[in-house]
Amino acid sequence: MVSSHQESEDSLQVPVLPLAVGGLGAGLVAAVVMLPTPAAAGLLAIIVCGVLYVTNIYVTNRRKFASILQMPSRPHPLIMGHVALVPADPRKVEAHYTSLPGNPHAPEYGQYWIGPIPGVETYSPNAIKAIIGASQMANIAKPFSYDLLADWLGPEGILLSDGGPRWQHYRHLLSPVFQHQEALRGPFYEVMREQVGVMADRLHALHRGNEQARQSGQPATAFDPATAFDVFDWFSSCMLDIICEAAMGFQLNSQHSEAHIAYTRAVDFMKEMSIVRFRQPWLMSPLIFGLSPLGRRYQRELKIIHDFTNKVIQQRRELLAKSQIDMSSIGVAGEDAAAAAAAAQLDTFSGKPKQRPAFLDVLLFEQGKLRQQLAEAPTKEARQKIEALLLDDKSLREEVDTLMFAGHDTISSFAGWALYLASRHPRQLEPVVAELDAFWSEKRRQHGGDEAYPPTGPDELRRLHRLDCFIKEVMRMYPSVPTIARTTTQEVDIDGHTIPAGVNCHVEILALHRNPAVWPDPLRFEPLRFDVHHDRAGQPLPPGEKDKPISPYEFMPFSAGPRNCLGRRYAELGQRVMMARLLHEFQFFGAASQRGPDNTGSEKPVEGSEALALLEVALGSVDPVWLQAKPRASVPPTEA
Repeated sequence: MVSSHQESEDSLQVPVLPLAVGGLGAGLVAAVVMLPTPAAAGLLAIIVCGVLYVTNIYVTNRRKFASILQMPSRPHPLIMGHVALVPADPRKVEAHYTSLPGNPHAPEYGQYWIGPIPGVETYSPNAIKAIIGASQMANIAKPFSYDLLADWLGPEGILLSDGGPRWQHYRHLLSPVFQHQEALRGPFYEVMREQVGVMADRLHALHRGNEQARQSGQPATAFDPATAFDVFDWFSSCMLDIICEAAMGFQLNSQHSEAHIAYTRAVDFMKEMSIVRFRQPWLMSPLIFGLSPLGRRYQRELKIIHDFTNKVIQQRRELLAKSQIDMSSIGVAGEDAAAAAAAAQLDTFSGKPKQRPAFLDVLLFEQGKLRQQLAEAPTKEARQKIEALLLDDKSLREEVDTLMFAGHDTISSFAGWALYLASRHPRQLEPVVAELDAFWSEKRRQHGGDEAYPPTGPDELRRLHRLDCFIKEVMRMYPSVPTIARTTTQEVDIDGHTIPAGVNCHVEILALHRNPAVWPDPLRFEPLRFDVHHDRAGQPLPPGEKDKPISPYEFMPFSAGPRNCLGRRYAELGQRVMMARLLHEFQFFGAASQRGPDNTGSEKPVEGSEALALLEVALGSVDPVWLQAKPRASVPPTEA
């Protein structure tokens, strides 16, 4: 049975959903009376509870229902709602969201039902601005769907919390760690540069192995896994090493070992389960999910993640204790000269110069400071205020889990798609490579030619305009976070439709970035869209004309509003450091998927097959994406 929630007055007067559920319940009750008494009693209790639950949702949210029912809607199954329209086959999900813009049955904003729970879905810049750009601290709460990540990332963590005082306190505390210029120019850049260099060395080693095989007469193909690399897996290792050292003060060395495999597989499983449970509402119940085989595996994988994070925290605690540094002199790291001076004392942690307090250091210091203040608090009211901000060890671990995930998974998602697109669009890459040729030639000249890739800085990388356009076009086509959601905390007006407080709003970033009304010919890769002398389709404008500025609600790879990405500058630096070297040093080709065109699941990669995006918490690929890297002739050789 399909319902489009008609907008007539009759649809507002008749409680359609409770009646439908009640009718279904009555039918099931009639059926279960034929069962043996114990079984019938159990099923009857479940049915009655389900009917009462749905009816209670409807009654308590009647005003929301009435308001939302006035909005346009795609036709959808009555009981499951719009969530049932998302294909179960992950290979079809990307196409589903890509097809929303321009679909006459999919309005730019409208109703979005998750079972009996009403909400709003949009890929319209104007509607998005109204929802998440309403005011400085409005509509920053996260909806119930984020609770599916709570066991992993914590219900009160910086990612999942409702935006209360503790969220505001720690966001203010941690922002300088990832945004201060001294950190970006110093330790963050140095760690990124070093680890990208490690990845480049691994790519050279793969290429040499392939050439040696050819010279010896052995068969060597561009798509043999022994001489090609899984781009998402390699970047996952690289970014995990970067986030561990730069933000946690912990050297993992996952690019040289398999120490990370259990952790990254566990993270992948957590992301998968959040989507599986969202699309199968009965699994949202902790009881039902916990009794299922998936729920039991979930607990095992969760333990792997927590054990890994606890190890990182414990090792950092021990280093801090051995250093005998007065951490109170650091304060909010990097905000003033005194903090920067104190940070220099932390060199002993890693033996490297100019090591700055890590993200984890700031959290550990803040925990110790608040514990001391709690012990000295003179009144009950003062203790309560401190307790509201204090992170216990579990909450500390959850914040670290959040940073570990966000700091490596989203950036590795971008980097994987960037090299995939570079391998498929060499013509669009030519101006980027030419710009990088000139840039690195000048840097070598300045440094006497001693290094193939001498040190540079964030400001210099930011001035690489063609590279910047390439990076933005990658994020337009493949945003690392394909969808976000917010719960309204005040009324929102969209074209005369009033959305009351307490409504879950789903912002489809992937659909927004592929909306032909905003981005003409959206499936064509064209970095010139982001050049001011070209229009949104990448076509040149008449001399002297410039394209209008791009709204933050038309292009939002780092979200927007007060809950935008905390580590945006850190992520942008990582993007530029990786792409400025790898795109210049190597030519990438042979994008392939592990499955053949007939989806037979063949073990060997297949040349030329198109990668399909996997829409989870972070945008991945349905199958491994295999590339091969060939050193460019114009690049000076590096040491073996």
